[in-house]
Amino acid sequence: MHSLQAGSVDVQAENWLTALGLGLGKLGLVTDLTSIACETLPNGHILVRDARTGAGYSVVSIGGELGDQDEPTGEAELSIIPDAAVYGTVGLEDYVDEVLAAPTADEAIRRALGALRDLAPSESGAVLRRHTDGWLGFEGAFGPGADRLAGLVIPPDIGVAGFSVKRMIAVSLRDAYADPRFFKQMDAFTGYTTRSLVCMPLVVEGVCYGCLEVINATAPMGFSRDNIADTDVIVGALAKRLAQEPIPTPPNAQRRF
Repeated sequence: MHSLQAGSVDVQAENWLTALGLGLGKLGLVTDLTSIACETLPNGHILVRDARTGAGYSVVSIGGELGDQDEPTGEAELSIIPDAAVYGTVGLEDYVDEVLAAPTADEAIRRALGALRDLAPSESGAVLRRHTDGWLGFEGAFGPGADRLAGLVIPPDIGVAGFSVKRMIAVSLRDAYADPRFFKQMDAFTGYTTRSLVCMPLVVEGVCYGCLEVINATAPMGFSRDNIADTDVIVGALAKRLAQEPIPTPPNAQRRF
């Protein structure tokens, strides 16, 4: 696999560092990798910062389905993250730091969803946290129908969210209604039509704390590889922050779907 697409390239390599070097070469970005800072996110993906230039890179596994917990060895995807100092915008690492530094779980969720409105532009998004009884509660949302989701709790075995949380893998759908896992009744409830969807579980050390969804990409071609890679990084940061909190108990006044 050697396709090049808008700031990312698929390569095959023995390990993530080799994949990074090969990917930079294929993208025509020749750089000295003698001074780099690396962080392994909770989902196993590698966030790399060139300490000399400030450029940022993300190396994520594309073996199997999105969200595999294997180390990114063998087949890997390289995504290039613009340097904030050059482009004058907030960098991916800045968003990650903001999520990790959030004083509360609610604030971490708010910051994660806010980051994804910039990194993976979409019409709507939501975070569902797993309760001690296994049900999933909406604890943050934006976009059309978001007001109807506040405080809603859904069973653990329905829809893409239930599938993602149960199996701890990510799901990306270009046509939601063509996939049998999609729970169409939710659209009927919110009055909103889902077209494209990315759902990623919030996993740390084998424990799933819920999932994050971004719905209906604003770009005509849907969510790009870069959008998905950036979403994965933010999800990893949010999972790490939520892992510091107790798993929530079911609320007294539940709105069960």
